[in-house]
Amino acid sequence: VSDVTNSLIWFDALITDIWMNPIRPITIMEDNESVVYISKNDFTGFQSRHIDIRYKNAKQMVKHGFIKMEYVSTHEQIADLLNKPLPRSQHEYLRSKMCLI
Repeated sequence: VSDVTNSLIWFDALITDIWMNPIRPITIMEDNESVVYISKNDFTGFQSRHIDIRYKNAKQMVKHGFIKMEYVSTHEQIADLLNKPLPRSQHEYLRSKMCLI
């Protein structure tokens, strides 16, 4: 999420330069419920301290309305189509969700 947030900051600047009308909030579909919870809440537990530094930027972007984190089930994660080897049935299902032929 921290890498995606940094990429979105750059991409948003590019889009703003081209169209001068930023698209906000940018929705990040995440299949990890803990990441979504931590990004939306000011939760700092003993076991989450090591990830607080990495997600601090993402939490700030959520707080300021730049991004919005939403949970999506692993089976509905369309990004998996592009970065994971999938069984044919799952590949075809996700391809149909992308509205590709």
